[in-house]
Amino acid sequence: MSACLAPMVAAALMFCGEGEPGYIGVQIKKDDGGAVTIQMVMADSPAEKAGLKEEDVILKLNGEEVGDLPGFVQKIKDTKPGDEIKLLIKRDGKEMEVKVKVGKKPDSGA
Repeated sequence: MSACLAPMVAAALMFCGEGEPGYIGVQIKKDDGGAVTIQMVMADSPAEKAGLKEEDVILKLNGEEVGDLPGFVQKIKDTKPGDEIKLLIKRDGKEMEVKVKVGKKPDSGA
């Protein structure tokens, strides 16, 4: 994925409009090898509270392989705030499951 698309993916993961889409608070990218990697974890986000870290590789979402970025983003957005998702991640060469309670994007203070 081109680096110029990363902000769009981050914006999609943080989008909050009508219907209250899910939000976990990460910016992700797909590297040349096809792995979905966390570039940034937003402060005080559901992802941070669950213990996700930069450079974690997301392998599965609720038991399903992570495919394309738009599909992954849509699955997060389709998850109701308050519901829990399970991410299988790889960190430092080890696989682990992390449960994340999906939230709503915080207000920007306007």
